[in-house]
Amino acid sequence: MEEILILVGLVGCSSEQSAGFSGDAELAFVRIAEQRESEFLAYEHTIVVDTSEAKLAESFQSVAEACAADRENQCTVLHSEINHGQYNRASIRMRVKPEGVGTLVTLAAGSGDVVRRSTHVEDLAKTIADIDKRIAILTTTRDRLLELEERGAEDIESLIKITTELTTVQAELEEAMGQSAYQRQRVDLDILNIQFVVEAGRSFWSPILDSLSSFGQNLSEGLADTIYA
Repeated sequence: MEEILILVGLVGCSSEQSAGFSGDAELAFVRIAEQRESEFLAYEHTIVVDTSEAKLAESFQSVAEACAADRENQCTVLHSEINHGQYNRASIRMRVKPEGVGTLVTLAAGSGDVVRRSTHVEDLAKTIADIDKRIAILTTTRDRLLELEERGAEDIESLIKITTELTTVQAELEEAMGQSAYQRQRVDLDILNIQFVVEAGRSFWSPILDSLSSFGQNLSEGLADTIYA
């Protein structure tokens, strides 16, 4: 199984870089998402956006809602998480048609500076071919067993063996067909991971406020340890 990792570009977290990715890099990332060199390639994209504390929840919510509304591209939220505390961050993992990736990426990028983008490509040609071959073999075996069952066996014991084997083959065939459908879905729909972090956009007072919020608990634990000692 062949795997390819494409890094579109990396930039720092400096506030002087307003868009992080733009121009040729932006176009290259969208082209990677939309164009396919083979019908057996599975794509997974990751974008990390450095936003502000004030925009974190709003950006997270807007992407989740945009995905839920994009029925044309069959967008589905697979996992979403938002954390508030010392390190504010949010992440959304989605499954969507290649044509829908660019819109979601643009929406997320508009909330801050894009600090990382990457595309991971996995070649599923051999996997799909092996599964299709197994389905063909199991289908032929099932059909032959059905013919034997219809003809009728010479005795009950033979009929029971045929029925048992037929049940086993049918179960294996259904499992293989399920695997085939899953692999085809991986090829037809991309995985898009969007992560929001608060680093450059973190306010000056945040570390101080975080320290003060935990000061009381740390003090009480320290006194308790001292008394115990």
